[in-house]
Amino acid sequence: MRTEKLSTTVTEDEKQAFREVAAADGMNMSQKLRALVYDELESRGRETTGNPAGNPTGMTPETAD
Repeated sequence: MRTEKLSTTVTEDEKQAFREVAAADGMNMSQKLRALVYDELESRGRETTGNPAGNPTGMTPETAD
């Protein structure tokens, strides 16, 4: 079960750009960031919990920001 959170601070423009990139990939920002984290971990031989597009918190794309 996922219980930990990661966060960072970005500019308003960077957040909007990331939102657009995520949407272009059919994901919300949380899903896209999780996918990027999993890709990085897996590229370094680390295990992950799997489905980056999973929705363990029940958040919708409208509420995940």
